[in-house]
Amino acid sequence: MHRTDLAALDRAHIIHPYLPSSATERVIMVEGEGSRLRDSHGREYLDATGGLWLAQVGHGRAELADVAREQMARLEYFTSFWEFSNDRAVELAERLVSISPEPLDHVYYTSGGSEGNEAAIKMARYYHHRRGESSRTWILGRHRAYHGIAYGGGSVTGFDLSTTDSGR
Repeated sequence: MHRTDLAALDRAHIIHPYLPSSATERVIMVEGEGSRLRDSHGREYLDATGGLWLAQVGHGRAELADVAREQMARLEYFTSFWEFSNDRAVELAERLVSISPEPLDHVYYTSGGSEGNEAAIKMARYYHHRRGESSRTWILGRHRAYHGIAYGGGSVTGFDLSTTDSGR
């Protein structure tokens, strides 16, 4: 798919975290296979970011698409809020607990890293509150480390905002 207007449409409609508004270059990926990507101009790239840390198994994996299709045809999703759950979530939790070190015996599902970091921050603060240590509110983060785009994880992220105008 070669569309010359994709970059212009991207600039017109998509907000890119940590990208200064003065930056005009866009690289639009259209397909991938394994660790290789192809952009809208047909150029090939090595996906060294793993799709920003979520595609480490590679792109274009037919066996994963088949399993996902089968599951979505049966039950594409159901929440674990309140008293609800679903069979695959229970089975995966059992497996994760079986390979985790003690005393880790519960699983909390999130949709990704940002949400996971938000949950971890809240759980840590709640843990200390329950122990009578409500003043323990500091969250430490590594310099030049990414902890998510949401409020808590974004606040902990150690990127220098002076190099972008996303903080304005």
